[in-house]
Amino acid sequence: MPVQAPELAEILAERNQLIVRRVRVGLAAIVVGVLVSATGDHVLMPARPLWADVMDAIAIGLAALGLWLLNRPAIQARPVPFVLAIVALACGMRALSGIWFGDVDHTAMLCIMVALAVGAGVPWGIWPQLAAVAVAGAAIVANAHFTVAPALDPPAHLAAAVVTALALSVALAFDLQRHRSRLVAENLQRRRAEENLAQLNLELEERVASRTAELLAATQRLERKEAELLALVENTTDSIWSVDREGIVRVMNSVFRERCRQRFGVDYTPEGFREHVPPAIWDELTALYERAFRGEHVQVETTFHDGPDSLHFLLSVHPIVENGAVTGATVFSKDITARKRIEAQAREHQAELAHVLRLGTMGEMAAGLAHEINQPLGAIANYAQGSALRLRNGSIDAAGLLPIIDQIASEALRAAAIIRRLRDLIHKETPQQEEVDLNALVTESTRMIEPEARQHGVSVQLDLARDLPRVACDGIQIEQVVLNLLLNGVEAVREAGTGERTVSVTTACAGDHGVEVAIRDSGVGVPDPPADVFAPFFSTKPNGLGMGLSISRSIVEAHGGHLTASRNPGRGSTFRFTLPQGDASAEPVRASAG
Repeated sequence: MPVQAPELAEILAERNQLIVRRVRVGLAAIVVGVLVSATGDHVLMPARPLWADVMDAIAIGLAALGLWLLNRPAIQARPVPFVLAIVALACGMRALSGIWFGDVDHTAMLCIMVALAVGAGVPWGIWPQLAAVAVAGAAIVANAHFTVAPALDPPAHLAAAVVTALALSVALAFDLQRHRSRLVAENLQRRRAEENLAQLNLELEERVASRTAELLAATQRLERKEAELLALVENTTDSIWSVDREGIVRVMNSVFRERCRQRFGVDYTPEGFREHVPPAIWDELTALYERAFRGEHVQVETTFHDGPDSLHFLLSVHPIVENGAVTGATVFSKDITARKRIEAQAREHQAELAHVLRLGTMGEMAAGLAHEINQPLGAIANYAQGSALRLRNGSIDAAGLLPIIDQIASEALRAAAIIRRLRDLIHKETPQQEEVDLNALVTESTRMIEPEARQHGVSVQLDLARDLPRVACDGIQIEQVVLNLLLNGVEAVREAGTGERTVSVTTACAGDHGVEVAIRDSGVGVPDPPADVFAPFFSTKPNGLGMGLSISRSIVEAHGGHLTASRNPGRGSTFRFTLPQGDASAEPVRASAG
């Protein structure tokens, strides 16, 4: 494991402190040992030499000096040289003393003890220990070389013992260094682990604190949302409730409770509530629940009859999904009775306005229609007068009179058909939706407008698609739209003056499920830049009311279609409307009237 510079400096500082502490202990031990030795000599020896006391005093003084120097920061920062100096001083003084008194054994023992002591106790490594061994060995060799008296032991044995002891001190120092290195590595690893653990704990605490704060904030937001949702559910005018798979209401708002009391006369309870609910209502709700339990989102309008009044509700039923399974349903019931009444009133007003528009359209076509009716009436009068004259003259028999009578009947039926169609158009009646042949309706409308068109020299052309699908609509309403657009086209051509004077009507399929009627004229065209020609009271006619196109668009949209206007590239305009294909079983159109 690599050691960083700060860690290395810290390790060296710890080693130096350990060296200082152990050397301090060693010097103190020397002082105590010298004092004990001197005291024992004075007690046991009859007369201790003065020089011994002087040497002991010098030794104690040097040890005290060393203890004092060990307190200096400079020595504490670099203790190894100081310890080597102490070793050299101790071994040198002992060697001088041995040379002086001819004593080699004591010098060898002291030098070996010093070498062993520093090797086993001072963690300074192999190289300082080799230096200490070299100093001790040099002291022993010098003492033996300059000693006058011969040693008691053979020099070979003494040399072997000294070498062995000194080698042992080096081995002790090496083992101490290895042991300390391993200990330092373990301590360093443990310290790093502790630091990492502390860092991880700190990060974990920060994460826990952050997560706790997030959870607290989320909880507070959830509580606020729940409070807002509860307030919304309680303050809404809709009745809201939820049921489980058994159809038992589990959650309800105050509107639901109040409606139960008003409608059924009792508060809701799971037991016995069904007895107070009419079977038709219970069966309808149960069927809606079952559809929601199958995963459907259902929205229906339903009507409940409460005496002479009818109550209309919009029911929205949605499944409750938990862990991928439908566990119940939520129901939203909106009372739309007031809206239905307003829509009915709007339909009545629109019906009145549409009827007025038809009357206005018939008024604009009065001259042409009068001419159209006068033709069969005039023919009837001519045929009748001619027959009467021939009968008086006796110039005609019964066989010759029969074709004339048939012509009179035909013209009478023709006049009756025109009057009946006019009566149907101006008559107020409830809208009736049925399957209608749109081509036939357009053809009939064209016949109605032809007298007006002929008066102004306008040609009406038809281009009807074959096999056109039938549409479910109110024929009178759609014919009113076609007549209004045709009359507008004729008037636009009349105002354009000279040039092409045609109005063409085409029918075609529009997509997969619709039909289209397009009325194109060669008149003045819609305003440029484009204006909202369908806006109420917008009109380009001097005496126009401006409601014809607006009502026509309302009628078409009420049938689920669209009415648009565009300017032709050359001259004139094209109005086209689409109607969806339908079936005769659909409900009558209620958004507009005829």
